[in-house]
Amino acid sequence: IGMIIAIVAGIAAGAVWGVIPGVLKAASGAHEVITTIMLNYLALRVASYAVNSAYDYLPVNPNLQASNPVRPANELPNLLSGTRLHAGIILAVVAAFLLWWLLFRSSYGYKVRTVGISPGAAAYGGINWKKTIIIAMAISGGLAGLVGTSETLGLQGRFYNVSPGYGYTAIAVGLVGRNNPIGVIAAGLLFGVLRAGATQMQNTAGVSKEIVQVLQGLVILAVAASAYVQMQREKRAAAQRATASPPPAAATVGAES
Repeated sequence: IGMIIAIVAGIAAGAVWGVIPGVLKAASGAHEVITTIMLNYLALRVASYAVNSAYDYLPVNPNLQASNPVRPANELPNLLSGTRLHAGIILAVVAAFLLWWLLFRSSYGYKVRTVGISPGAAAYGGINWKKTIIIAMAISGGLAGLVGTSETLGLQGRFYNVSPGYGYTAIAVGLVGRNNPIGVIAAGLLFGVLRAGATQMQNTAGVSKEIVQVLQGLVILAVAASAYVQMQREKRAAAQRATASPPPAAATVGAES
C-alpha cells in the first residue's frame, strides 16, 4: 500500500504544481511554456532545500544529495531481469491511453481542443475556457508527478536532487508525436532508445554520444518540415477552391444592373 500512496501523492503534488501556470495563463495570459520553465527552477530550489536543510525531519541524506532508499516492498517491480525496465512503463502506457480517451472521446476533451484552437470561439460557444485551461494544466502536472514517482520507485530507488532534463526532452517528444497521446508513446520510445543507447554506443563503437542530439534535432526538423508542407498544401487547395467557385448571386445581379 505504500507504493500506491507514493504514486497518488506524486500525482497530487504534480497536479497542485501544474495549477500554478494554469491560473497564470487564465488570469493574465502568461504563456505556459515560459511559466513552467521558470517554475522548474523554483522546484529545483525547493528540492535542494529539502535535501540539504530539512534532514532533521525528512528522510534525506545531504551527503548523497538524495532521499533515503525506498523500501523494497514499495518499489515498482522489475519486468525484465538484467535490465532497468520496470512497471513504470505500464503506468505510462495506461496513462497515455486514458489521456487519449479523455481528449478524443469525452466532452471535456472537446472543450480542451476547442480552447486550444481558439479561446474566443470557445467562450462564444459557452465554454468556460479559464476553468478548462486550469484543469488541463493540473492533469498535465499530475502526469509529470506520475513520471517522477515512477523514476524514484522503479529506477533510482530514491529521489536524487539532480534534474535529468526529461521535461525538455518531452517538448520534442510531444512535437514528434503530433500532440497525440498514442503518437507520444512511439515518439517516447524512439527518444528513449536513442538516449539509453548513447553512452553504450560511445563506449563500444567509439562514436560520440552527442550524435544522438544531432539525430534528435534532425527528427524534429523532419517533423516540422512535414507539418509545414502539409500546411502549404492546404493553403493552395483552399485558394484553388476559392478561385474555382462561382461568384455570389447578389454580386452577379449587381454587375448586370
